[in-house]
Amino acid sequence: MNLKDFYPLLSEKKILLSDTIIKPRIYNAWKKEGILLEDEKKKKDSDIRKWVYLNVFEAVWLLIIVELRKLNLDLDTIKEVKDFLKQVPDIESIIRAFTEEEFQKKIVTNLPKIVLEQYNGILTKEDYLKMLPKTIEQEKSFFTSNIGIVIYGVLIEKSFPSIIIELNDKKNNFNMAIALNSHSRDSLKEELFNFYTEKCAKATFINIPIITIVQKIFENEKFDSHNINYGLYSKQESQLLEAIRENECSEVKVIKHQSGDITMSFSEQDDIKGSIAKELRKLLGLKMYDKVEVTFRNENHLVIKNTQKKIIKKNN
Repeated sequence: MNLKDFYPLLSEKKILLSDTIIKPRIYNAWKKEGILLEDEKKKKDSDIRKWVYLNVFEAVWLLIIVELRKLNLDLDTIKEVKDFLKQVPDIESIIRAFTEEEFQKKIVTNLPKIVLEQYNGILTKEDYLKMLPKTIEQEKSFFTSNIGIVIYGVLIEKSFPSIIIELNDKKNNFNMAIALNSHSRDSLKEELFNFYTEKCAKATFINIPIITIVQKIFENEKFDSHNINYGLYSKQESQLLEAIRENECSEVKVIKHQSGDITMSFSEQDDIKGSIAKELRKLLGLKMYDKVEVTFRNENHLVIKNTQKKIIKKNN
């Protein structure tokens, strides 16, 4: 399974560059340096007045560049990170190297419940390998690349992925890896602990958490219409955000997974446009809730339950 099974429209170019924090002058400079996620083979006149549209992968990558520039990484290193994120991992070779026990332990136990439901709760290594031609071999795209994997980790798997950029002293370059920072199994938590202990003790590295980057897409009100078109908000979630914009809500109670409930009261215009609404958009977009209870000013009530999107089954 990959991100396309849940959100098939993410590769469509719907986001205006002007909706991001990136200025056209900066975008064109990065384009000339070849650090954009998808560079055109034929260079055209880069007139800043020309409308530039991005897909979600390209928008997330621009936000990653911003973080890397804050750390003063040079353009050549950023280009290496870009090349790493465009790579499509050889999933088949990795899976075939696992025993059935290792596959169940390292792969199946970390799959979202809605994925396992498609196989009645039982998924063998052989069944997984049979579906790979549909998801990997026939479709080498952003969805199956490393950037698709980290966005999948944020939106679907809830594994809190990050990109590790490690200095290789011997070759005077960088090694790249993806770390999955949230596991329910104690054995995998131990592996992660040992991984970071080793890195912190012996390596010089940069850790770029992806959730803090993806959440900016939801916090930015300009992205609301795009997030709706991409299917990142459900119909009820979209209706709630519209009601907040129209100042129709007096209170929103967010019942979260483990970290406690949040009650948001909307009274002034600042609440509708400010940090409270931003936090709510993030919680809805990242599906970081179990249930949302809404009280409208006309005393009507609405309850929204978090039912993560079902996989779109493809006909054989």
